[in-house]
Amino acid sequence: MKILTALLLGLMLTMSGCSKLTLENYNKIAMGMPYDEVVRLIGPPDRCDDVMGVRSCQWATKNIPSM
Repeated sequence: MKILTALLLGLMLTMSGCSKLTLENYNKIAMGMPYDEVVRLIGPPDRCDDVMGVRSCQWATKNIPSM
């Protein structure tokens, strides 16, 4: 559960211009969803860190307009 929470937090903070990472696909992500299913929806992450059994992944932040 901690892994998924970290994954979802990372997703929320790092939206990408990747074609699979769309608002429609992002909205399909649900709490408790297996990592592999998330990757199938939005593609593989650009980077993952595993610290003390918690995986935190980030998807590309390039091509994101500045706010």
